[in-house]
Amino acid sequence: MKRLLNSDTGSDKNDNAQIDQIFNSTNANHFNSLGATHFQLGEFQEAVDAHKTATELDPTNAIYFYNLGEAHLKLGQFQEAVYAHKTATKLDPTNAKYFKNLGEAHLKLGQFQEAVYAHKTATELDPTNAIYFYNLGGAHFKLGKLQEAVAPFKTATELDPTNAMYFNNLGGTHFKLGKLQEAVVPFEKATDLDKTNGLYFNNLGMTHFKLGEFQEAVAPYKKAAELAPTSPLPTIALITPAHSAKEVREIITKVIIPVNQFIIDSSADKSLVVKKLLVEKAKTNIADAMVKYTTTTPVGKSTFLDIALKLYLKIGTEETLDKVCEISKNNNFSSEKQAEIYYSVGNKYFSQKDYNKALIKYQASIELNPKFLDPYIKASSTYLALGQNEEAQQYKGQAATLLDKALPDLLDTEIYEQNLVMELLGD
Repeated sequence: MKRLLNSDTGSDKNDNAQIDQIFNSTNANHFNSLGATHFQLGEFQEAVDAHKTATELDPTNAIYFYNLGEAHLKLGQFQEAVYAHKTATKLDPTNAKYFKNLGEAHLKLGQFQEAVYAHKTATELDPTNAIYFYNLGGAHFKLGKLQEAVAPFKTATELDPTNAMYFNNLGGTHFKLGKLQEAVVPFEKATDLDKTNGLYFNNLGMTHFKLGEFQEAVAPYKKAAELAPTSPLPTIALITPAHSAKEVREIITKVIIPVNQFIIDSSADKSLVVKKLLVEKAKTNIADAMVKYTTTTPVGKSTFLDIALKLYLKIGTEETLDKVCEISKNNNFSSEKQAEIYYSVGNKYFSQKDYNKALIKYQASIELNPKFLDPYIKASSTYLALGQNEEAQQYKGQAATLLDKALPDLLDTEIYEQNLVMELLGD
């Protein structure tokens, strides 16, 4: 006889109990599963809401807090993620993964010491997992403890010798420590494991270059240039003593113009500022390499040094402007040329309205070549900008005496500017 659907049998009661268990709004696991589904769909706020309810319904289950922390991380809610993951580690202090993710949340907040502790605990709980050691090395690195980063990075490469990223970061740590020879092998291993990543080849080339091993630097730098043809970093490897000044400029222009255009085409937001800083750093690296190439290569060309000077001036940060002055002192330039260089540095500071630094450079220019008219004129204009009229008139008078005639119209023109330094990409 067929059983009616509404019959009150024992089997029916069991079925109803199972249904109630699945759909009961007080069932923490139901909300945890709902949160996991939202997470997979990329609906992270909904995932947070569901997982939070799960933790409230069952505050003793570590996995619920772990899942809540992961959803917070996706939303960039790092403080909330730390709390959730820390709770998970307290509820289950034997789970390495919980400590790993707690460490990642601390890193996002810039809490590097706390990140070190969490990642170190993860490695102690599971000393066979390469990613835990890699993360520990990264936390030490972020904390500025480079020497402490070496051992965990090395362990990561031993546990997983197929991961190029692990070798690259081990090499990078050696490089930052100034242990260039130790950096070569890990960088070589990274390029062997991943032949499509231009960064790894660039790092290998840069290490050889810094070691003065120019011939060895050429091949990885060229490979980096092939993989990332618009990156400024490997450009220097393409320059040899055989290149003419025109060829050198063509090589650099080919790389720097697309990067500049990339900035021009980008929207003006915080990312634009970051991109500009990265380009400035890239240009500084190129200029630094040119200076070293000129001073360490027997057949070095002064052309490279001139271009480096123009690059430093073009960037115009205090660091690069100081380098311009250092080069002028250390390379046997005539006093006349040094005076022009200091004058150009002064102009850069003047354009940035850093008048006190501009004055220092103009005065140095005058000391180097007292017959050079232009720094007198700009010193006068600079004093006027500072509201020091008496000093302005003094320099104005000195310039007039130097010319044996008055130059009132010229000296009183604030916009007077003679650009002695050719722009890198100009004629």
